[in-house]
Amino acid sequence: MVPDSRYVLIGRIAGVHGMGGNLKLRSYAESPDIFAPGCMLLAARGDGTQKVYEVNWVQTQGRVPLLSLKGVADRNQAEDLVGWDLFIEKAKLPEPDPGTYYWDDLIGMDVFGGDDGLADSVNHLLVVGFYLLTAFGRQSWFGRAFESLAGQPLVFSFEGLVLASLLVNLPFAVQPMQNALAAIPRNVRDAARCCGLSPLGVIRRIELPLALPGIATAVVLTFAHTLGEFGVVLMVGGSIPGETRTIAIAIYDRVQAFDEHGAGIMALVLLVLSVAALWITNAMARRMAGRT
Repeated sequence: MVPDSRYVLIGRIAGVHGMGGNLKLRSYAESPDIFAPGCMLLAARGDGTQKVYEVNWVQTQGRVPLLSLKGVADRNQAEDLVGWDLFIEKAKLPEPDPGTYYWDDLIGMDVFGGDDGLADSVNHLLVVGFYLLTAFGRQSWFGRAFESLAGQPLVFSFEGLVLASLLVNLPFAVQPMQNALAAIPRNVRDAARCCGLSPLGVIRRIELPLALPGIATAVVLTFAHTLGEFGVVLMVGGSIPGETRTIAIAIYDRVQAFDEHGAGIMALVLLVLSVAALWITNAMARRMAGRT
C-alpha cells in the first residue's frame, strides 16, 4: 500500500545476497538506475511499519538487481527487510514521456469501452496481470506472432485466459511434483538402471508411477486455485460471457449488481468445488500410497 500520494512504489526487497547485508531487489522500474547512490527510499511493511534508508549502491548480477542500504550492515538486518516495499518521492522522479504514466497516475482515470462510452474508472493496479497483458498484447512480439498464426488476438480470448492462468498458477504445481520426485530413493533409480532401463525408461516406468500422487495433487490444486483466480483473469481475459467469464468474475458482477443471493449461491458452488478437489487429491494420494 502506498503511504500517501507523495510516494511511488518502485520495488520490493525479494531476498538477501551474501553476508554483508546486500539485498536482492524486485524492481518495478524500467532500469535499476532509479536507485542511485544517495537516493532516499521509504521502506514499508504490510503492517504499516515504515523506515527511511539511503542507497549506498546498486548493481546488477545477471538479471537480478542488488541493492546496498546504509544502516543494513549484515545478513540478519537484511533478512528482516525481505518482503518490504520500496517507495520514492514522486517529486524526485523525472517527468514521464508524453503518453506514458507512472503507475499511481493511472488510478482514478476513466476507462472507456469502445462505443459504449464511459465504462468505469481505475481503482487499483494488478502487477502480474498488467505484465501478462503487456506480454500478450499486439505491441509484443509474442502477441503479434500468436495473432498471425491463430488469426485472433491472444488477449481477451479463451486461449489467453488459459495460458495466463497456467503461468500464474504454475508455482502451485511445481512444489508437489518436486516433493514427490525428491521422495523417490536414489537406490530405486540405481536398481532400475542396473536392470537395463534407459534414463527415459526410468522416468517413464519408475519415477512417474511413484510420483503420480504428487502429480495428481499438483493438477487438482492448480485447477482449484484457477477457479478462484480473479485479477489476472479479469485483466487478460476480460469478462466475455460464454468465453472468458469465470465464476469468480461472475460473483464480482453479482455483488456489483447488489444481487447478494446470486453471489452467495455462486460462492457456495465455488466452495463445494474447492473442497471436492481437495478431497479427491487426498483420496488419490492415499490410494496410490497403498499401491506402492
